[in-house]
Amino acid sequence: LKQEAETWAQQQGVSLNQFILWATAEKVGALKQQLDDPQFPQITYRRGAADIPMPASVAPAFGSRQSLSPTSSGR
Repeated sequence: LKQEAETWAQQQGVSLNQFILWATAEKVGALKQQLDDPQFPQITYRRGAADIPMPASVAPAFGSRQSLSPTSSGR
């Protein structure tokens, strides 16, 4: 994880400490917005350009048998 963070920091042109601070601030900001609905924990929301919460990612349902691997046929 540290090596990956160092690579991202270098690509952004910042120190590792600055990158960690930036990533932590971004995460805390997202948590403070409280956009996620506890009734639907598998859906993560982010505010779009119009300041409207939009689903950003959907985790597979627990116990789902559908595979997301590129080798599966999805049937």
